[in-house]
Amino acid sequence: MNYDDFLLIIKKQKFYVYGAGSMGKRFIKCLENMGIKQNFLGYVVTEENHTYKSILDIPRESYVIISTHNETAKEMERLLINNQFKHYYLLYPFLLELEYGKSIEKNKKINVNDLLNNLDSTPYYAILMLTIDSVIKGYNNDAIYIKMMEKLSSDRKTALARSKEFYSRIIDYSKGNYNKENYPIKVNAEKDKIKDGAHRLMLAYYFGKTTINADIYDFKQEKYDEILDNVIYEKAKNTAVKFLGYRARSKKELRDKLIKDYDEDITNKVISMLEKYGYVNDEEYARAYVRDCLNLKGWGQKRIALELTKRGIDKSIIEKSLPKENTEQLELIEKLLTKRLKGNTNIDFKEKKKHFDYLARRGFLPSDILEVFDKVLVKEDW
Repeated sequence: MNYDDFLLIIKKQKFYVYGAGSMGKRFIKCLENMGIKQNFLGYVVTEENHTYKSILDIPRESYVIISTHNETAKEMERLLINNQFKHYYLLYPFLLELEYGKSIEKNKKINVNDLLNNLDSTPYYAILMLTIDSVIKGYNNDAIYIKMMEKLSSDRKTALARSKEFYSRIIDYSKGNYNKENYPIKVNAEKDKIKDGAHRLMLAYYFGKTTINADIYDFKQEKYDEILDNVIYEKAKNTAVKFLGYRARSKKELRDKLIKDYDEDITNKVISMLEKYGYVNDEEYARAYVRDCLNLKGWGQKRIALELTKRGIDKSIIEKSLPKENTEQLELIEKLLTKRLKGNTNIDFKEKKKHFDYLARRGFLPSDILEVFDKVLVKEDW
């Protein structure tokens, strides 16, 4: 199948995208730009989760676009074949054409050393080279590679799979099995950027190949930056959604998480989007936090307010979220104190101070503690 055939299918047929990673998101962005997103029926995945349905839950006559590559794509293809799907197509060979237009040269032989010397400097190539060298010398230390791929994919499972796949490719190369790597890399006309094929290039260099086939694209820097920003934004969004999936977070907690790996603009863009759709809401967060701390942790208002402040909640929101009456606090103090007293309400000053300090550490106001003491304890010497 060529690019024109693929384009005809996505223009005429309704289809699902199998795989909800960055490649699939880039594809949907292309469809939006081309005005044909109406044919997109949704993402499907191998195992159903709270976000996407399983590939096995859609009709077998459906058109399916596989939005991964290499071994993962082969596994998906096998699953589709085994489950009698007839209409499935790989996205990977056509994604760059969809983003940038057709290549201006195909299968051009390029000198490996010349290309490497001309590329923009980035740690990415050095990490690939170190990983290859580690495998060949028997160290098998892929920790840095996995960390890099995890950052690029926002998914440790994907990073581990990519590491395993790269290991197999290195071993194949070491045995002289280059046939799996003979499809062209993708570079820009200035030959200072690789859009696809960095692994292949570094394998070729390490094992002494002098030339490599490349498809040349007329990458406009503005377009390149736009697509890169979209890819980074989607990864940041995935990071945020996973982070929110464990439990509710304040805006500050989410910002602190994202800013470790993404710049201010991307972080703000993701938070704004999540606020718009209600995934991040400091008022709801504060109300839920107060409720849990009162009912489950037995904390006083003072400590709850302190913890919410640490989480970046505005003072006005904290004040609105805390109970207006102290009835609940008094009941809670009495419950905690009664449990500690074990029926002995006639205690000396030293014991009273110990109970007072305990309740104060839990964040209860001194006036509330003393009010309960007056009610519960024998008043002699207090």
